[in-house]
Amino acid sequence: MSQVLSHRLLGCIVAAVMMALLSQSAYAHTLWIQSSRYKVKKGLAKPMFLGWGHYLPLDDAISGNKLRYIKVFDPVGRSREIATREEKSLHSYLIKYDQVGTYCLAAETKPGYYSIYRDKDGKTHHAAKPKTDLPEAEHIRFSVLTVQSTKAYVVCEKPSDRAPAAIGLLLELMPVHDPTKLKPGDELHLEVLFNGKRFKGKGKWVATYNGYSTAGEDYYHKETEVEGGRFKVPITRPGIWFVRFFFKTKPSGEQALKCNHLNYKTTLVFQVSGER
Repeated sequence: MSQVLSHRLLGCIVAAVMMALLSQSAYAHTLWIQSSRYKVKKGLAKPMFLGWGHYLPLDDAISGNKLRYIKVFDPVGRSREIATREEKSLHSYLIKYDQVGTYCLAAETKPGYYSIYRDKDGKTHHAAKPKTDLPEAEHIRFSVLTVQSTKAYVVCEKPSDRAPAAIGLLLELMPVHDPTKLKPGDELHLEVLFNGKRFKGKGKWVATYNGYSTAGEDYYHKETEVEGGRFKVPITRPGIWFVRFFFKTKPSGEQALKCNHLNYKTTLVFQVSGER
């Protein structure tokens, strides 16, 4: 009898660990936007593409129906929206650079629900639905609403005097100075904006450069908690840099009926040139 109980206990522990890993990998995918080049000649068209997952510089494809938009902001701040495809892909599109200065490429996801629940037969299910759309659920283990945004900077010929900084993302990393002008040894000073205003709560950031590690979620600057919507990233070497900021909070009002958590995440990608 004790052996049977031990096997059952072990099975429960393994199931719990697997659930934690599955839930984390499913809802914790990160969105980022990249360019094939970060310094281009005027008049050229170069591809941009989306990253989605945990491994830089590329991981999974993303469905077009998850995207709210992809936009291009030119050096004077004017924006145009890219017509996105519906299929699951890297969403690579050619971007024409016809003005001298700093461009900003941006994308944002639609709000997405994700729930893990157990039905009356004890079976566990994963669903891209809010709690209110799960009438068969006997017990809801996890329910979250996530919104993500991302932007990347590309220079045509030479940087602008003033690069596009705040472009209206729901959650946004706003560089205090043009990140394309940074050199190894500098610091990137960032302000966090939420709904167009300085975010004053607590959040966590990580940062790395392409090639630092081949492991997923292994970043050069490890996860650091900050408060007040300001932080700085030491830029130690040349390369394509990636910065991520995220925070989570409890829903209120009607939203609390649909999920248990609200997650917001944003990323920033830019290139740091090396001295020759």
